[in-house]
Amino acid sequence: MSTNACLEKLIKFLHEKGLSENQGLYENHCLDKQFFGNEIYLFEADNMLIRVVSDRGIWDIEVSSIFGRSNEFHEFSYIVSYLEGRESYTKIPISEEAAYFIANYNRISTLFNRKNYKNTIKALQAMRLEYLKTQPWYNAISQNNVTGKLQN
Repeated sequence: MSTNACLEKLIKFLHEKGLSENQGLYENHCLDKQFFGNEIYLFEADNMLIRVVSDRGIWDIEVSSIFGRSNEFHEFSYIVSYLEGRESYTKIPISEEAAYFIANYNRISTLFNRKNYKNTIKALQAMRLEYLKTQPWYNAISQNNVTGKLQN
């Protein structure tokens, strides 16, 4: 299935779930659509915000709890890794993200409810940090932050 077809199916699913599309949060946000083709769809559920975003043509699904810091969105691949019990992050294509989101909507919603959101966010942040530590540039940046010096 093409990226557009997967995204259309996801957005249709979110509408059918009765989620409201909340573009008001981004009215003053510059999307640079004319230059980069950026797009944002923001849906509000009872306990989470779902953002479907294209940044320079690369689509992603991101989720945030409405409790706590609702501006902290989590890349959906981390959520999939967490739900599947993986110890590390695995990036999956947008078509798989969309299909997984639809098939597991209730499980995802439960992660971000009032009772679970703190533990969920803590686990996702830890997974993200562990992933970042595997990147070749991580040690140089973390050492610079500790010493406060930039290296040439």
